[in-house]
Amino acid sequence: MRTMLRVFLAGAALLAAADSADAQLQVATTFVAPVEVEAGSAPAGTALPQLHELSDIALGGVSLAGIAIGLELPVTRQSVPGQGLDPSTIGWGIDRDIVGHPSTSADQASDVFLLATVLGPPLLALATQPGVHDLGERVRRPIVLYGQSLLLAEACVQLLKPAADRARPFTYLPASERPSDGSYDVTTRDAFVSMPSGHSAVGFAAAAYAATDNLLARPGAGTAEHVAVASVGALLAGFTGSLRVRADQHFPTDAVVGSLIGTASGVSVPMLHHYLLPDGRRAPHPGGHAWLMSAGGYVVGAALGAGLSSVVY
Repeated sequence: MRTMLRVFLAGAALLAAADSADAQLQVATTFVAPVEVEAGSAPAGTALPQLHELSDIALGGVSLAGIAIGLELPVTRQSVPGQGLDPSTIGWGIDRDIVGHPSTSADQASDVFLLATVLGPPLLALATQPGVHDLGERVRRPIVLYGQSLLLAEACVQLLKPAADRARPFTYLPASERPSDGSYDVTTRDAFVSMPSGHSAVGFAAAAYAATDNLLARPGAGTAEHVAVASVGALLAGFTGSLRVRADQHFPTDAVVGSLIGTASGVSVPMLHHYLLPDGRRAPHPGGHAWLMSAGGYVVGAALGAGLSSVVY
């Protein structure tokens, strides 16, 4: 699953680079003189992000380099005794309390829910831009900016994992209680890169991107749509992150840090771009109320997803 995800991310970055040059020409011809939308005027149609060739390619390239470097950085591999590592060395009580009784079904389900979370935003973007037929314009939201957000989150994760140098929860289990699945092998590098959670980071990057992009691209869509997009995406991301904890693959603090990385990545990338309406006007930025309602739905959705996973698994 992790390999599939990295291939998807790398493909998104390559598409972003290939599309940027073409998209820049389209921006110059289609949106010759972008102007601000006047106060009180209703946005017409779906706004599309204005790409910037050098910065977009640079962001994708730096993120890919960060992923490659992070995967090659050394990690301290501890020798795990038969009784497991000493749980008393775990710093936070909230982390110590979750060690034990790992759910392999939760481990497998986390990959499925991550895939569902990652596929949602591009499908939503494609469904909410009717009338956009040019390929270069169609891929800006679901591929280019979205791919940049996921790449940025993954790069942060891969660089922080070796720095944190943290063993996964299952390494503290006695061998008799440890599942025989390969994902619970205490002799691999992966067993000692618990912090932060990659599933949580990528899932929340997808959810945060969907919420932010929906606000910027469809400022006139209304509160109901904005809140629904934010809450559903965060629910799936929260469910995924909590499953990783239930599977003893991550500590709760791993999932929390991953969610913060993902949220920051998903929000920052679209915010760094101007969104232009079909008539060339710059789409208005959402007001404070719109941001507040969307953020509220995001937080509630994430909490609900985490709660539901603990009930189901």
